[in-house]
Amino acid sequence: MNKRICFVYKNDAHPFHFELMNSIGAESFKISVSRNGGISGKILESIKVFSIPREYDVYVFQELAETAFSFKILNPKKKVIVLRGSGAYTWYDLNNKIKLKGRSKLRILRKRLERKIGIWKLIFNKIDGFIFVGDLEKKFVELFANKPNIVVWPKSSDVFIKAANENKKPPNLNSHRLIQIAAVRDKGRYYYKGIDIAIEVFNKLKQKFNDLELYLVAVDKKFVYNEGIQTFSYLSGNDLIEKIKECSLYIHFARGEAAGISIQDAMLCGLPAMVSEYTGNKYFVEKVSKKLVVPLDIDEIVKRIEWYFNLPLEEKIKLSEKSVKLMEEQNKTAKERFINDFNKLVETLYKNK
Repeated sequence: MNKRICFVYKNDAHPFHFELMNSIGAESFKISVSRNGGISGKILESIKVFSIPREYDVYVFQELAETAFSFKILNPKKKVIVLRGSGAYTWYDLNNKIKLKGRSKLRILRKRLERKIGIWKLIFNKIDGFIFVGDLEKKFVELFANKPNIVVWPKSSDVFIKAANENKKPPNLNSHRLIQIAAVRDKGRYYYKGIDIAIEVFNKLKQKFNDLELYLVAVDKKFVYNEGIQTFSYLSGNDLIEKIKECSLYIHFARGEAAGISIQDAMLCGLPAMVSEYTGNKYFVEKVSKKLVVPLDIDEIVKRIEWYFNLPLEEKIKLSEKSVKLMEEQNKTAKERFINDFNKLVETLYKNK
């Protein structure tokens, strides 16, 4: 493809997104704005659109849908693509709130949501195409616009893959130890990462398994007060892998997670994962076993973990080996598949003149 590509991002680009953009030869342009956000932040982002260089053919905006919208209006002949990797929670929230009616507070909430929906429709229909990280992102945008798109699934970082290859110790599959890696620093992430669900499930399971433990990695300890739950600050490399391998099952009961790479990292280390139906990585997990994908129902989750704990070791080993094989294949082929899919997407955009 003989097109010049510009990757536009705000402040910090996701490492995986950078890896994708480098694979297609994109040149990067950083928009530096205040991290405080709010209306002033949005206004500043809109002003910054005038600083984006105009000599490229295709522009990929990491999120920044409003900026991409403004850029497209100012440069209608340019092809504008938005890379989305953070709207899965909005999709979950929308599915639950759009049905609200009745009491005045709920009516106000619904009106606010309807205004947002109007804005989303306007913006998304002006964008030429989309790159979705996970299919939950795709479901969200397609509520408002039907545009050419591709879905990409993340891969583990090269550093993590190297560390995992150097540590082939099997996980402790017969233990009653669970783990979740969540990077939770505020109440918003605590909620959509499902930490409250993990804690409630732990409390119920503890009545049946006295030796039950739960590791919460990168979760602020101010959110956790239960005995038997251990919180850890940020861990990486072999330190993280060692914690993963002390466990029997990875859990992630998110309320809308696009594609959490920690799930795939755990699977690469041989740890089977159990995730909610609102976790994008169920795409991989259900290929290991459909019983490892659960509804957001506490009692059902408890039953499913009990089922897993009571499996013969031989069955757990099979789930472990299948997890590793799936992730090795994903890590090996993700970049090449993205390059092919991206080229096809751009070809489609130029045919739709």
